[in-house]
Amino acid sequence: MFKLPKAFRIGIQPLAMQDWFCIDERLIPRVEEKRRLLKDPSVQVYASVPDMQEAEAEVLLIVTDWLQRYAAPTHVVENGVAVIRSEISRMSDAAINSNLQKAAMLLADDLVIMRSTEEGWQLAAGSVSFPSVWVLAEKIGKIISAVHESVPEFGQGTQADRLIGRMFDSLKVGQRVQRGNWSLHATDQLHLPRHASGQGGQLANTSLDELTLRMERQTLCKLAGCGDILFTIDTFIYPVASLSEQERDELDHQIDELDERQRRYRGLMGWGVGNSPGL
Repeated sequence: MFKLPKAFRIGIQPLAMQDWFCIDERLIPRVEEKRRLLKDPSVQVYASVPDMQEAEAEVLLIVTDWLQRYAAPTHVVENGVAVIRSEISRMSDAAINSNLQKAAMLLADDLVIMRSTEEGWQLAAGSVSFPSVWVLAEKIGKIISAVHESVPEFGQGTQADRLIGRMFDSLKVGQRVQRGNWSLHATDQLHLPRHASGQGGQLANTSLDELTLRMERQTLCKLAGCGDILFTIDTFIYPVASLSEQERDELDHQIDELDERQRRYRGLMGWGVGNSPGL
């Protein structure tokens, strides 16, 4: 059974080096989907502020080092360059220009670099193929409070905003932490920059078998060379119909605890205490 993270909570936990990335059966399908999106002219999966080359090179280096240490069954490092052992993933791709994208193409995760500025921590670069109702082009260059502007109780000046700033400031080089997040959707689509058409507040009228639970495993690590923070997002998709009774009970309980603003943000208007349909 998976552990459902608490909604709208920061809730960080320490993370061992060997557990930093999750290498499983999702790797090849996710990398192939990243390549497909990269070639789609209607989709933007990479963005950066100026002068991110040094930080991106450091990310590629540390990801390569981790794969060499802990992912020998799936990856091989040749002359300092990591590749996935699958032949389909060895194909060169001229569209992959940035080191951050190269690193992301070795993992199921999306990768984001946060940079400290006078205004606060800024979303400075991102290779994001699987956003959960947010658009990279609209967030790049913004400080974290502006990135979270639409999230209830996470905007500028909130307690959560202050906690995030202190957490980013105090994170030590070599220290890794993780947190989780979840949302419900009427689609299992991985690339989801906007709500599925018609979702809005209509999930309350959607049958159980049509709902999808989307969970994110997020990690933070401060880079030794430049002091930026690597933020990783690993996405897991579960049909709600496949959850155990205990997992459904926990999901129902958390939905009941959401206030009106949180339900609206998650597209759950109409879901009330004890009446989450099918749960």
